Formats: sequence, C-alpha cells, structure tokens
Amino acid sequence: MKITILIPVYNEIATFEELLRRVYAVQLPCEKEIIIIDDFSTDGTRKLVEKINDPGVKKIFHPMNLGKGAAIRNSISSISGDLVIIQDADLEYHPDEYPRIIQPILEGKADVVFGSRFIGTHRCFLFTHYAGNKVVNMITNILFNTTLTDMMTGYKVFTSDVLRDLPLKSNRFGVEAEITGAVCRKSLRVYEVPISYSGRDYSEGKKIKWTDFFITLWWLLYSKIRILGDVPYESLKKLRGMDKYTRYIFDTIKIFLGERILEIDAGIGNLTRFLLVNRELVVSTDTSAKTLAYLTYHLPSSSIFKVLQCDISDQSIVDKLKPYQCDTAVLINVLEHVENDGNALSVIGDALVPHGKVIIVVPAHAGLFTEFDRLRGYLRRYDQVSLSSLLESRGFSIEKIKNFNIIGMAGWWWDFKVLRKKGISKFQLGVYNQLIWFTRILDKLFPDHGLSLLVVAKKKG
Repeated sequence: MKITILIPVYNEIATFEELLRRVYAVQLPCEKEIIIIDDFSTDGTRKLVEKINDPGVKKIFHPMNLGKGAAIRNSISSISGDLVIIQDADLEYHPDEYPRIIQPILEGKADVVFGSRFIGTHRCFLFTHYAGNKVVNMITNILFNTTLTDMMTGYKVFTSDVLRDLPLKSNRFGVEAEITGAVCRKSLRVYEVPISYSGRDYSEGKKIKWTDFFITLWWLLYSKIRILGDVPYESLKKLRGMDKYTRYIFDTIKIFLGERILEIDAGIGNLTRFLLVNRELVVSTDTSAKTLAYLTYHLPSSSIFKVLQCDISDQSIVDKLKPYQCDTAVLINVLEHVENDGNALSVIGDALVPHGKVIIVVPAHAGLFTEFDRLRGYLRRYDQVSLSSLLESRGFSIEKIKNFNIIGMAGWWWDFKVLRKKGISKFQLGVYNQLIWFTRILDKLFPDHGLSLLVVAKKKG
C-alpha cells in the first residue's frame, strides 16, 4: 500500500517548510508519496518547491493562479498511491493525525473520511467562519440527507479510485462542496473522525473570503442536480431503496432457483439478500472492485455466502467457479452489457453442474433502445426469438421464456423515447416502487408483454 499526500500551495512562504517537515516526520504503516502543486506563488514559495530534491516528491507548477480545485484536479493523473490525503500548505491541519484519519479506510469501513474540526479539539477561530460553516453544513445535510458536521474540512481522505472517479470541475474553494456533493450522490461510505484545528485569521494569511460562501452554495446545488458520469453505479444505488421492485423480480424468478446459486454481476447486493434466504450457497460475482467492496462490507463472507471478482467474458474463471458446484446461475440485467454475450453464456454453462439452469432477465424490445440505455452501458435489447436462439446455440434448452413489466414499458417509452431524458429521479423510482402491486395485476391481465424479458434455460447433457 502507498499513501499519496496532495499539497496545494499558494503564497505560504511562512509555513511551507515547517508543514513539509511535519509531513516527512509523520509515521505511516506504508510507503508515502508527496505531490506538491504550486498555484503560481509569488512570495518565494515557488522557489522553495523548486529546490526540493527528493525522488519521493512530485512537483507540479501552475502557469497562473488557478485555485485549489484546479490544483487537486491537475494532480490526479500523477497519483500512484492507494489512498489520497489532501493537505493544505498552512499549519491549520496537523499531519501527525494521518494515522487516525486513514484508519476507517484501512479497516474496510469507509471509502471516504472527513476530518471534522467541530468534534475535535480546536483553536477558537472566527465566529463568522463558524456560522458560515454551520449554515452550509445544514444545507448539505438537507440536500443530501446526511449528517456531516464539517463539509468544508480541509482534511479529506479517499481511496485513489474514488478520487479519480469524482467528476470535478470547480477551480477554487468550491471544490470542497463539489467533492462532498459527488460523494453523497454516489452514496459512498463516508466516515467522520475528530481532528484538531489551529485556525488562523486574515492577518496570518487566511485566504477564503465571504464571497466563497455563495460560491459554495452554488456548487452544492450544482452537485445535487448534475448528471454524474457513473450512471450504472448510480442506478444501482437508487435501486437500493426499491424493496418492492426487488421483491417483484425475486418473486418472478424464485420458483426456478436451485440450492447453490451463482449470481453474476451482483452489483451492490440489491437482489442478493433475497437469494440468500434458505439457500445452501450463494456465490456473488462482479467485475467492479468498487461494487464488490460495497457488497462485502454490507454482506460479509460466510459459510453460505462467497464474493468473487470475475468477468464472465473470461474463460479462465471456469476453474475458479467450478468447485462451488452451482446448480443455478442468475443474470439480472447483465447480458445486455456484455460485448460477446454468446461466449459469456458458454463460460457460465461450463461453470455449472450437469443440467444446471440459467435464469436471465434482460431489457426487451430493440425499438425502445435509447440514449439512457447507452449511458447505462447497454449494448442491445433482446426479443424472445433472438435470445432463445443464442441460448440453444450455446448448449441450453429453453424451459420458460416470457415478457413482463408492462407498466414499465409505457413509462420507459414516454421518458426516454418521447422526452429523451438521461436519468431517472429518486422520486420517479419511489412512485414506481409503490405501484408494484398494480404492475403485478397488469402482468397477470396481459401476460407476455412488458419492458423486461425472462428466460429460464437448462444446460444440455
């Protein structure tokens, strides 16, 4: 493991050398990498940075003053550590507290850690700043339904994958609000730990201004309404609260399930909890380390539950899966993401016991393919004929095939074909979740029609 310490610096001639000494002095249980981003300092700080001759220090020099947000963003490509700590170049925050703020991530509890100045020991600093922080914290908690005490903290720690995945645009102090908003929108595991704080006033070089209060509010609101880049992961998070919908999917497939389940691309485990009930074994796989980390945190490994990182396009995973002797493979909205879906079905067939079953749910009706499908990573939609032919060509015989979810088809057509939306709000999903009882009735009245296609097939021979 390696920890990267990002140090944005601008005109900190009085504190920079002491801060760097403290960063060097702190004892960490792993290798340390330092990245210094000089934001066009004009007081001599830049010359101090240029003089550093240490292979463990990377230096980035801005050609003009761009701001803290730009410094963080421009350093991301240089990060080689597994964890990233953002460290201001003044002496308000104390590097000897690194071991405490990285601990929740090292223990696997968190993806992001905020060091809170308001639950730790601190110098009594400016009331106006204290009041401003309280207001933006309250607005943050209302907007994102969280309980942060110090959204504007300068001590934020991430796994490097999380930081790379944040779609940052802010150049200046608004980056603190933008980071917080993106982290909350992605429903990452955030911990707060108490830190000490030696706040300074303007005579000592403090740079944040009263106007940054309004800039912070703007970035909070922007982060609330923006479309994030990771649409598939965000969609999984939104579906987490759709218990009635998930139960509906489970009830649709449960009569076909065996005792030893292989769940392909389990995501964050929305369906996994249902599959675990009264089963001999459930093996959940996914290609994404991020979703698997979430899954293993909320559903720890046990004698009846295993988690594996697998790509069903890779024939070599058969040897990894075969020892589990699974009799049923479950693929819920998976196959449409796979470039070579035929080869993936062959791999799954090889991993199952003789006469094992596959239960597949995929999006139906090629005519309903939209931009939102593309954003979610869909490569295609299926019909009964094409999917049956594909399965039979890969050594399966069809036992059941039908369309379902007719109410979803109408909503999809209106939102994504007519209105051309690129996302679904939590409100819409909540309404749909509460109307599942009506969906069940319509599916009985109009069988074999709907947005989704279910197929159950048995391995031949």
